[in-house]
Amino acid sequence: GTGSLSVATGTASQGRGGDVIATVGGGTSGVGGAIALQAGLTTEATGGSVVLASGFGDQTSSGVIALLTANSGTAGGSGSIEIATGDSVSPAGAIQLQTGQSVSGSGGQITLQVGDGASGGHVLITAGESLENGGGVLVSAGHGSNADGGVGGAVMLMGGDGLGKDISMDQG
Repeated sequence: GTGSLSVATGTASQGRGGDVIATVGGGTSGVGGAIALQAGLTTEATGGSVVLASGFGDQTSSGVIALLTANSGTAGGSGSIEIATGDSVSPAGAIQLQTGQSVSGSGGQITLQVGDGASGGHVLITAGESLENGGGVLVSAGHGSNADGGVGGAVMLMGGDGLGKDISMDQG
């Protein structure tokens, strides 16, 4: 095979380890420069993986992974974040959002929230279409498994309030 390329900072016996920073320079015209990170392809086995992991904190919290786009300028919209798996002749890849378990506190929370605007944005959850059986949508609350009497979590669906100035015209 070909050789590997490793970019790393040294280990610090005291203090913090060094940073690795990849930055594209600014420009005055045209589209801004891109950073592409792509694993290798192969003809006889599974393609290469891309692993993005935060650092371990031996006596405190692990690091954060922040994935975000920049704010828009004076015109236009902010960039999108797209997470998708590829098409396949056998079962396509899955997308799994999962938080960790906690020994003494609560499990991590997952929040899906649309930003405010002149018109409210939508949250769309759609199962897959099939020539035979369409996919399902399952919403399930957590179990309460305390031996002395557990309480299962609730599932709540709430519509938005109409908060205009004319209460006779408000709908919600």
